[in-house]
Amino acid sequence: LATGGGASDKTMKFWNTETGDLLNSVNTESQVSSLVWNRNDKEIVSSHGYTDNQLCVWKILNQPNQSPQATKIAELRGHTQRILSMSASPDGTRYVVLLQIKPSDFGRSLVVDLPAIQLATKKEISFMPITAF
Repeated sequence: LATGGGASDKTMKFWNTETGDLLNSVNTESQVSSLVWNRNDKEIVSSHGYTDNQLCVWKILNQPNQSPQATKIAELRGHTQRILSMSASPDGTRYVVLLQIKPSDFGRSLVVDLPAIQLATKKEISFMPITAF
């Protein structure tokens, strides 16, 4: 089980679902607003609010008798809006991201292709919205 922390925690945590024990905690350096397992690979896509407002792809290594390890393999930055939530398409290739345009609203969403995220491998690129609503 993977969970994400708020603005002051800024971590992604891995838990043993049988014992409730914390297995590992990974500092993401910004508020975790959503975590979605990639259906096609051993990866987690995370969305973040304060302070960096980015999407990240984490490669998950889970060896027997070891704590899960997460390595950031891609990061998308380049906008100033806080990411409030994220959800994956049924085939796991697109992610809908809900952005907060101003503090009083839940303004707009955009769709991001997973291949666009993976192309960012270990470097920052701008968000490339496929569809904006």
